[in-house]
This record gives sequence, structure tokens and C-alpha cells, in this order.
Amino acid sequence: LAPVFEKQKETRVVVINSMSGIRPFPYGFSHSAAKGGLHNAVRSLCLELNKKNIRIAEVNPGIVDTGFYDNKEIKKAIIKICKTFGYDLQEIPKMPPSSVAKAVKLCLTEEAHFLSINMVALGQIPNLGA
Repeated sequence: LAPVFEKQKETRVVVINSMSGIRPFPYGFSHSAAKGGLHNAVRSLCLELNKKNIRIAEVNPGIVDTGFYDNKEIKKAIIKICKTFGYDLQEIPKMPPSSVAKAVKLCLTEEAHFLSINMVALGQIPNLGA
């Protein structure tokens, strides 16, 4: 798509990744490694394409209320991970999907170029290690 984007006055691309790419966690080797690889690929593209007026932004949400975390086994695993960070949670704080959409909209419409937005739900593990 780069040749098409280069013909435009300006292009903005937003990649939705994950806080796991910049904040690894215990028991999450494969997930964190994959998201970390994507994070560095996005950063590299940002550097390569910036001079061509192609703006690459990355939105890194933490836990989003998608229904995935409603599973009892997943809940137990996330609560166990939270304990390794010193958080004794009974419920997992989740942000609404609309929060991610608002971050994407901000990246696309704001006059500034957002390189990345790191976001977690209120009460969720903050950006430890990020």
C-alpha cells in the first residue's frame, strides 16, 4: 500500500496492538513475544514512512471488555498474573471497546502525530515495565 499512500497529501495508519507488546507478563511468553514483534515493526515503519507523509500510530490497549475474559479459566489466569504485580483483584478491570475506538479516532483526526497511545482500564495494572 505504500506506493498508493505516497501519492496522497498525507496518510494516517493506526495499528491496534496490545500493552502486552511493551509490558510483558509472567505466563505470557508467546503472546508478549508476538505483540512485541508487532510493536517494533510498527516503530520501524513509523521511522521509514514519516518522510513520505505516511503517519503510523499505534494504540496499545490493556484488557478490553470483549467477552474473552468472561471465561472462568481465563479469569483465574489473569488474576494470577495480576498477583505477580502485587494486585489482589477479585474482578478484572476492563475498558469498553469504545475507549479503543476513541483512541483510534484521536490518532486519525488530531493535528498532532500520535506515535502511540498506551491505555489501561481504571484500576487495571498500570504500565509496569512499559
